[in-house]
Amino acid sequence: MKILFQNQYYVVAVKDPGVLSEHGPGGMPELLADRLQVSSERIFTVHRLDKPTGGVMVYALDARTAGRLSHEIAERHFHKGYLAVCEDAPAASSDTWTDFLYWDRLKQKAYVVDRMRKGVKTAELSYRILARNPIGHTLFSVELATGRTHQIRVQFSSRGFPLLGDR
Repeated sequence: MKILFQNQYYVVAVKDPGVLSEHGPGGMPELLADRLQVSSERIFTVHRLDKPTGGVMVYALDARTAGRLSHEIAERHFHKGYLAVCEDAPAASSDTWTDFLYWDRLKQKAYVVDRMRKGVKTAELSYRILARNPIGHTLFSVELATGRTHQIRVQFSSRGFPLLGDR
């Protein structure tokens, strides 16, 4: 974990792949609390990244800042961008995909389904291809219009473009 910025209100840090973004043994709040020498109760998670995903995250250092940051995220004033590498690529160099996602709580897995029903939510993302390499890997810039669990990996894999290294 690397801290990129810190002030009295929040801290910006890099979450490594395999680390929980939320409270839990070895999770980012606990790692940050240890590094900052404060109680983990003073570290507030305001957004998440899937455990296998690495990236930059923002953590509030008090409840009021957590509320403000959560509001900014909900109002879409907080820009979150993602990079993804896939084993292949769609024909279009950029596109917007809208799907119905169902989260199966028993299997702890998300699926693209063909119709709206109980437990199904709309998921929308836009992608742009940034680069391709000679062995068939493609680097994408991804912007989410919605923030569904495992959204990027599910929407890409449902179209035959699994994220590199995804199970």
